[in-house]
Amino acid sequence: MARQPVPSSQQQHIMILIEEPLTVQTYLQLFADGCPEKFRPRICPHCLTQVLLHRHGKYNRHAYTPDGQSRLPIYRFICPNPNCRKTTALLPSFLKEHHQISLDLQEKVIRQQAEGKTLVQLSEELEVPGGPFSEKTIWRWIRTWNKDLVNYVSVVWKFILEFIPHLQLPVGTNKPRQEWGWLFYAWDQLKAKFPRIAVGSMLSWL
Repeated sequence: MARQPVPSSQQQHIMILIEEPLTVQTYLQLFADGCPEKFRPRICPHCLTQVLLHRHGKYNRHAYTPDGQSRLPIYRFICPNPNCRKTTALLPSFLKEHHQISLDLQEKVIRQQAEGKTLVQLSEELEVPGGPFSEKTIWRWIRTWNKDLVNYVSVVWKFILEFIPHLQLPVGTNKPRQEWGWLFYAWDQLKAKFPRIAVGSMLSWL
């Protein structure tokens, strides 16, 4: 399924986010020979006409993950409504629009920052594909996700506790220092117990 964005008269091209959480490897396998029919958009994000959008080619996009660089096919679609005819494209859940850095990689940065590493340490020590990253870039990631966390923290906790209602949390000196630390701890427990549910990075669920 795909998450349909709100249309805007200011936008000529809107990306549709694939709601199903996928890893890079799974995405490459599923989309190797074209867009699977189940992901094909059934509503135009521009005019909101409920219609099966026509295939409109593809382009390749580079993405950096903790495991390396990947070349991803991004599939495009066009609205058959003669009064619209605008295009859209499907974006995998592990990427943000206009970003080459995957959410998995950004999560690695957020995790280390939550464990106490400074911006200077992260900038100097982080050895990941696409890097090194400046302190300003890392700070921008952290600031953006901190804003999102305020809006979604209760939703994530509710989701996790539905599957692990009696989650054992760390105590004493092992207690996380930030809200991120608590969430990552709980998410890792969920991933260990239900790997088919907690697919990909936690950030892709926000």
